[in-house]
Amino acid sequence: MKPADPAKTAMRLAMQDDSKRPRESDLREAVAAIYYAYFHAASWTVADLWVGATPAVRGSKAWYLAYRSLQHRRLREICSNAGKMSEFPAEIREFAAGLVLALKNRIRAHYDPWARFNRHNVLHEAAEAERLIRNFMKAPRKDRLAFVTLLALPERKD
Repeated sequence: MKPADPAKTAMRLAMQDDSKRPRESDLREAVAAIYYAYFHAASWTVADLWVGATPAVRGSKAWYLAYRSLQHRRLREICSNAGKMSEFPAEIREFAAGLVLALKNRIRAHYDPWARFNRHNVLHEAAEAERLIRNFMKAPRKDRLAFVTLLALPERKD
């Protein structure tokens, strides 16, 4: 699976039943998939930059553990912290802002029975996620490394 694949899944879910409105459950799962595209891209980046990006390394326990190091709450806290995000280039700041919005939408999709989503907005957000992930992956390695390290490791308070 590639980092932006969940965004493509979101598009497919939103386009089901082309001639009529998609089922609300499909739109909700598409919204969740958009968030997981961001989460997967960040997790993939942690593992690739900390452990390595070769096929052999990607099959290792170390790569798996690095990939699994991120926590949703920490991502939201860091990515929504304007002070911390100001230290990074635009590609990373925009990725972080997209991630925060996608997480808010995922929470609405999973836990708010009155939330409603429409095909047009879901397709737009999925395309935007693909664009922001692509730009994030092109950001300078040193900046991506600093960003994902900030996401994955606790900061000292002193």
